[in-house]
Amino acid sequence: MSDVDARLGYVRAVAPASTANLGPGFDVFGLALDAYTDEVELMLEDNANHHDNDGTSTNANTTSLIIEVHGSSMNTDHIPDTAEHNSAGLALLSMMKEYGIRDRIRVRINKGIPAGYGLGSSAASAVASVKALDAMYGLRLDDLTLLRHAAQGEVASAGTPHYDNVAASLLGGFVIVRQEPLHAIRIEPPDDLLLCVATPKVDVPKGKTGVARSVLPDKVQLKQMVSNVANASMLVAGFLMKDTRLIADAMMRDAIVEPARMHLIPAYASVKRAALDAGALAVTISGAGPSILIVGDARNGDMSDIVRAVNDAYLKEGIDCYVRACKVADGTSIHDNTSN
Repeated sequence: MSDVDARLGYVRAVAPASTANLGPGFDVFGLALDAYTDEVELMLEDNANHHDNDGTSTNANTTSLIIEVHGSSMNTDHIPDTAEHNSAGLALLSMMKEYGIRDRIRVRINKGIPAGYGLGSSAASAVASVKALDAMYGLRLDDLTLLRHAAQGEVASAGTPHYDNVAASLLGGFVIVRQEPLHAIRIEPPDDLLLCVATPKVDVPKGKTGVARSVLPDKVQLKQMVSNVANASMLVAGFLMKDTRLIADAMMRDAIVEPARMHLIPAYASVKRAALDAGALAVTISGAGPSILIVGDARNGDMSDIVRAVNDAYLKEGIDCYVRACKVADGTSIHDNTSN
């Protein structure tokens, strides 16, 4: 038995996709997107006299996670199904260790977010898992504690904990994250803020996030730092003032990360130009890419012209893609067995 009593034998959590950085806010800004979701189901297994597939008994006092990965999203086949190498598994192990949970739990991860494409796929699975475990055992942990455990899941994909995507996926809306000491703030977006995410159907290398980080400069000029601090501040002001155009203007003024990474993003320059010509207010790399985030204003109409222009731009480059109009999402939601 565990040190805490399980209150629910089944919990399902649904977490939204997210985009990080938003131009000048590297490792600080995140935004939840309703374009895609991941779903994680936790099922408490019968620990008594449980036998593994090879016929050997499993000690009831040994933490055991059975990871299953399902779904039709891009790159799902490359997601590890061992707890120590899976983002959901690592997040759960961190939380189970701290709270003395030693039950055998089946973890079914239903992937709807393209994995490895800069849309917070690993973060969503990690967040959904810790949120579900919190509900299963009635721990009632605060958001910062959940974030701390969920960020451990990012080690599986990025090699180090980071908080921008997990905060956006957990809290929803626009988030600002400070790592030391850890703090996260959610701000509601303007009602007229429209978004589009474009994901090229290209192979992404293993450890893509690490590759994207490796091209960033170790040192930057003072004027670049001042520019990014100013524009990050303007972007926050835009959310607080519900000013979509100020948000978009600031998002386009990253002096450090986008210039270093844009060569890694297939057809980035041509797709960016096509989106802007079609009426987009801003275009930037979504997280580490290769997905692209595009901003529009509802007062100018919907995103249909922009979606068509972006799709055509990729096709001219010989690249298939997913282009999806979306809005800012709410955070992770919980469903127990009574609502399943």
